[in-house]
Amino acid sequence: MLRIENIEVRYDEVPALRDVSLSVNEGEIVAVIGSNGAGKTTLLRAISGMRPVAQGAIYLDDQPIHTLKAHQITARGIAHVPEGRGIFAHQTVLRNLYLGAFLRSDDERDRTLERVFQLFPRLAERKEQRAGTLSGGEQQMLAIGRGLMARPRLLMLDEPSLGLMPVLVDAIFQLVERINREDGLTILLVEQNVRESLEIADRAYVLETGHVVLEGTGEELLHSEQIHKAYLGMGGEG
Repeated sequence: MLRIENIEVRYDEVPALRDVSLSVNEGEIVAVIGSNGAGKTTLLRAISGMRPVAQGAIYLDDQPIHTLKAHQITARGIAHVPEGRGIFAHQTVLRNLYLGAFLRSDDERDRTLERVFQLFPRLAERKEQRAGTLSGGEQQMLAIGRGLMARPRLLMLDEPSLGLMPVLVDAIFQLVERINREDGLTILLVEQNVRESLEIADRAYVLETGHVVLEGTGEELLHSEQIHKAYLGMGGEG
């Protein structure tokens, strides 16, 4: 489905990603793990059209998308749930969700809203509440729900567990698995929670200082001595 070939992304002429290649097959959960500053967020921004690609190419279904604008990439079926949630705090929960469906018909929007409320009953209870008054966990649910409202083929999640209590972290990972299993949604997951990510991932890549340094199945990397030394020895955080 998604293929990235040897991309370089720069900030003020300084490369943040260099010669990065990876792929995501339809129906997979693919995790990208690494420490702060490794380039994980930059990778998702490049895919979604928020950062220009200086070299290399990004393909969706063998069609290049790295030259498209962000809204065109969204229309092709990629939804990006950014780090920090990016909700509209002064808008209601319902309005936030509707904004995620701006490219969809009213019928599609309403059908998808039903599914989002099935996945997140708390959002249904608070649909007329201002988003900024929600708890951190509820705001993360809203951010994911808004991404789902676009009816994407590929959902990209950037640090969905960031800043959440451990019990909510577990709930978020269970939800990611559920969406993948029940809806067949392909997911590209960027996370610092290494153990939890590898436990649900079909495949994973490790980014360090803008390079892919390791790749394999989630299970392979979960039992990798290199991963244990670099990340799991520090409580699963990188």
